[in-house]
Amino acid sequence: MTFNKNQAGLTLGTLFGLMHLLWVVVVGLGMGQSLANYWHAKHFLTDGHVLGQFQLGMAVVGVILAWISGYAVGWVFAALWNWFGARVR
Repeated sequence: MTFNKNQAGLTLGTLFGLMHLLWVVVVGLGMGQSLANYWHAKHFLTDGHVLGQFQLGMAVVGVILAWISGYAVGWVFAALWNWFGARVR
């Protein structure tokens, strides 16, 4: 079984982008700090991160960078899967 590198990249890129878009919406609605506090408490963290002011431009850049990162992770994963799969057979 082999993976299509482009398909894997597009799939993970979209997943990463959507996850980041969800976070952007949460922060944009003003619920980000309370969610971050809740999440940190559940992981025994008390470092006190403070969210900055929402900026649409930075949000768009963040979603794009998350998509690019996800694409790269998916592409590399598929490439490694295919490479190891060819050697194990």
